[in-house]
Amino acid sequence: MVVSKAKTDIKRWGITLVASFAIAFLIEICIFNYQSLETAFLHPNNTSIGEQSTDTVILHFSNSNAEFIPVNGEVTTLTLTTDSDIPILLDIAGKDEGNQFFYSLGNTTINGSKTIRINPSGKITSLQITTIEDESFNGNIKVEVNKPIPFDIKKSHVLAIAAITLIAFGVSASSSLARRRYDESKSFSAAVGVVAALGIFGLCSASIISPDAPGYEHYHEYYELTQALAAGQTSLLVKPSPELLALDNPYDTTARIASGAPYLWDHALFNERYYVYFGVLPAVIYYLPFYAVTGGAELPNWVAIGISYALSAIGMAFLVFNCCKKWFPETKQASFLLGFITLLLGSWAIPCAQFPDLYNIPISLGLACAIWGIAFLIKAITPRKASLLNACLGTTFLSLTILCRPQMLIFGIVAIALAAFSLRDPKTRKANAKVIGIALLPIIVITAVAGAYNYSRFGSPLDFGANYNLTTNDMTHRGWNADRLPLAFFAYLVEPFAFSLSKMAFSSVNLDYTYFGTTISQPMHGGILALIPVLPCAILFFLLTPQKARQNEPLQLVAVLILCTLITVAFDANGAGILMRYFADFGPLLSFAACLSMLTLLNNNATTNQPMQASIAFGAQTAIRRTLIISVLVSIALQLIELGAFRVGQ
Repeated sequence: MVVSKAKTDIKRWGITLVASFAIAFLIEICIFNYQSLETAFLHPNNTSIGEQSTDTVILHFSNSNAEFIPVNGEVTTLTLTTDSDIPILLDIAGKDEGNQFFYSLGNTTINGSKTIRINPSGKITSLQITTIEDESFNGNIKVEVNKPIPFDIKKSHVLAIAAITLIAFGVSASSSLARRRYDESKSFSAAVGVVAALGIFGLCSASIISPDAPGYEHYHEYYELTQALAAGQTSLLVKPSPELLALDNPYDTTARIASGAPYLWDHALFNERYYVYFGVLPAVIYYLPFYAVTGGAELPNWVAIGISYALSAIGMAFLVFNCCKKWFPETKQASFLLGFITLLLGSWAIPCAQFPDLYNIPISLGLACAIWGIAFLIKAITPRKASLLNACLGTTFLSLTILCRPQMLIFGIVAIALAAFSLRDPKTRKANAKVIGIALLPIIVITAVAGAYNYSRFGSPLDFGANYNLTTNDMTHRGWNADRLPLAFFAYLVEPFAFSLSKMAFSSVNLDYTYFGTTISQPMHGGILALIPVLPCAILFFLLTPQKARQNEPLQLVAVLILCTLITVAFDANGAGILMRYFADFGPLLSFAACLSMLTLLNNNATTNQPMQASIAFGAQTAIRRTLIISVLVSIALQLIELGAFRVGQ
């Protein structure tokens, strides 16, 4: 019977997989290639262009950046082919029955050959093709009319759509995952984490950034730190230039650049020595062992980042598993998957993995330590009598974040809340208090190590050295200012995203704000709540659901996580700036809150003896579940857009 059921499930999943790819191909052809369908049977007919009245004209751009083409007949498509080695931006203008003078039909970039569809106002009589931005372009462009637009089936589109469709089938009410408990198969949660880990590691390996590329020389910093540690010192082996040290204020960016003094970008300068202000733990566990084994070779940054984000993904599956075991024992595998996806998306690990640069080295390892730390602490307090081993593992991992990304110590507030939960039962309070006391020892030891490391560099155990970096502004005089917070809360959390339909990609949003001072920022695509709509959807549904706050540990934890999110945003706004990679500082907090909210909602099976009330409750529960599933699928689609999976055009 069990074998027969397993065979049936395998058959269903096989059919689902085939159906997902069939739907993906259909969408790719009918939506992304709809113009190819429209022009599939197009032919020149009697249309002619140019002085020679043919269907092909070669334009020679030498003395002018604009060329004119007489047209006789209907024109539906233009095929433009350039002999240039670089992309050329063109403006296509025309005269037609509705416009006596030339007007722009649109701009397009060609790199090689490209066929576009034009939509004039009636019969077109003349075309004007103008090069934009590069008025000195000296080359040829071949123009052909009424050729079919070729089909362009992009693998990334098909895979992305198939993945979304497969997940939609997997979490639907008719799926086998919706009938099985999360722990019915011991390998289920592990498989979810491992698959995500392999995917993230693969994304890192496909997005290698060479530290030897121009402008990326500072990406060698962890190797430089490794060389210093191997030599028995915390300052780097390279010495600051005398010209740099002679400056009155070497942190003044404008003065430093104007002086022409040689300096190392984004290194910390203190007491006439260079330091790396990023956390030291990645150097200790990744770079130093590799350096020792290989006889001084440099570990590629993407390897360290890929391992850390892979460990984070496995840790997230472990975290969701422990949450289900403590608070949601009836969770189905489909609900587990929804909670895991919410946590993974909101952590911003996937977009960061696509750009494995210097800055993601400490962020990725800090995320892994924080996730595993909280997971072990929840596991520790699941039994009435807390587990000493799991508690010590939890505090050890959590404390290690101070040696990676100090901002992530904010998870310590979550740990305090978990400790408070374990002390509620009078029968086990004394024993659990003893466990908590012992579990504080790793915190004391690791904090002491971090303090000693800071003291050896900057003369204070609390100084991590970020203010001494040589970048775009003098952070030694930056200070803290509440006026930075409105823009930070808006940009980081709620600003709507800007979307380019022609590119199927996000555009940079406006960070305009009346703050007269220095606020460091980079292009943003919107706030995290707009880019990952499952976060506000799950949290708001949860908070608006009538429930008792007393003894409701998930609700209390959600409140703590939201508070920690706001604190982290405020800290980053003043201590760092407004950059999308800093989503990884507070995203895990917010996504954990959304994950807990979702698991609570999906396990909220209200019972009543009144048939009418039962019917309403069931209908409301069904509506909430479907809304949450849709919000997860939309969030996946938006994150794939962030990764460029749906990008179109050249």
